[in-house]
Amino acid sequence: MTKQQRSEQSTDDPTTDSKRFKWSPNLARGHLEICVEEKRKGNWQSKCLTEIGRMNLRAEFFKRFGLDWKYDKFRNRLDTVKRQHESYKRVIPDSSAVRFCEQTGAIEMPFSWWENLIKEKPEAKTLRNYPIRDIPLIEQLFSEESISVGDDGWQHHDGASHLPFEGNSVEDIELNTSPEAD
Repeated sequence: MTKQQRSEQSTDDPTTDSKRFKWSPNLARGHLEICVEEKRKGNWQSKCLTEIGRMNLRAEFFKRFGLDWKYDKFRNRLDTVKRQHESYKRVIPDSSAVRFCEQTGAIEMPFSWWENLIKEKPEAKTLRNYPIRDIPLIEQLFSEESISVGDDGWQHHDGASHLPFEGNSVEDIELNTSPEAD
């Protein structure tokens, strides 16, 4: 088998264990969606999935795509996405004014915006020429703070993945403690 045939096989056949595997946009987005959902459920700790999150990722990915992969393939993809996010944040630390394509999740800004950004930060040229897809999902996944609400109460993430809810029930907690409430 020639080098080109191996390369084509690795990009066309998602079941191959080749190190040259290329994620299709559909598989990559599905992977991110499942990871974001696991983070929302509290199965995320220190920028990676917990053991439960990893098991759920594999099970849900199999359910959606019929692919039963070892976690290594998902971890490698997640590492790549982390590096993309770090690069993106170096170039664009505040994305509040940035527009994203609804279909791809890539940055959708005019040529003049890119030219100005490249003058300030030459690394932006790489982002323009090789757009990162699904940035809104990546932002949800790697944002510094998040809160999820589940059966065990609310939970701030970027720490322990599953904090017990101790004390009174949610109904017993007074939510508004301002003087006007008295």
